[in-house]
Amino acid sequence: MDKNVLMSGKFIFDMTSISNTDIESPEWKLKLEDHLKSEDFFNVDSFPMAILEIKEHQRLSDDQSASNNQILADLTIRGIKQELSFPISLQQSDSIFSAVSAEGTVDIDRTLFNIQYKSGKFIENLGDKLIYDDFTVQFMVQTEENQK
Repeated sequence: MDKNVLMSGKFIFDMTSISNTDIESPEWKLKLEDHLKSEDFFNVDSFPMAILEIKEHQRLSDDQSASNNQILADLTIRGIKQELSFPISLQQSDSIFSAVSAEGTVDIDRTLFNIQYKSGKFIENLGDKLIYDDFTVQFMVQTEENQK
């Protein structure tokens, strides 16, 4: 951060840690997690990390209760880099050492990263076997104050 402007940021996601939180059956939970980690989806054996690199930040307003910023970033999944733009709510403490918190939601089209399994864009007549192309990521990031 420099004068309330996010200058850059890089987030590395451990794709081997993919976890389902809404299936109660341990057997079906494990099946889904293993399938998401497989070559059909994120292929974590070959691509264990996903990376988000912030390229630009635009402050839209000073309203602390709204998504007051727009982020332009590169997201790399399965070795494929795609540009994303999404709103975030960004807040900075008044302290001289400034902790920062950011939260937001971003929709990601999996087919942009060559994840085609049961996608209606690539396979016709899937009926109820179709899997939606978009998935949503909600996030909250909090930094600690620098204790110089």
